[in-house]
Amino acid sequence: MVFVVLHYIVIDSGFASPEKTHKFFALVLQLSGGVIVLYAINSNIGIIHNSNILKAVKKLFNDFPFFRKSSVQTTILGRVSSKETIGGLRTSSAPVTIEEKISHLQRQIDWVKEDLGKQKKSLELSISKFQKGLSKETGSIKSRLFSLEADVKEISVGGAKLQAMGALFILHGSISSYIA
Repeated sequence: MVFVVLHYIVIDSGFASPEKTHKFFALVLQLSGGVIVLYAINSNIGIIHNSNILKAVKKLFNDFPFFRKSSVQTTILGRVSSKETIGGLRTSSAPVTIEEKISHLQRQIDWVKEDLGKQKKSLELSISKFQKGLSKETGSIKSRLFSLEADVKEISVGGAKLQAMGALFILHGSISSYIA
């Protein structure tokens, strides 16, 4: 609105010919509108990616093949990994009589119960660790989600006003250029 009034005042005052005034205001308005739109886009990029247009252009030039620096590659010769297992070795004499066979079978059942108890405790411990890790990861994801939601609100509310004003400047400049 201010530019429209200023534009009219300059034409009315006779400071310069209307054609030159239209061309001058067209240039100023289109440039300022473009800069405002670029500023709004730049701030939106900064909110989303913690970056800006200058960093993006610099990265583009650094990634360009003619300006690329030589790279150093390293290789890993090997890795060793191991896993722990629960188990044990138990020996006993070969049973001969029916009572010895029954007692031998009872010992084996007791050993299996003992091994299953150890495995159950180990599994419960690993499940507990896994649940703790998941709860930490879930909290981290929720905090990132809330941050992203706040960023989206800031972009949709704050950036739209600047872009609309820049677009209006460009439109006014285009109309002034057409009139000239």
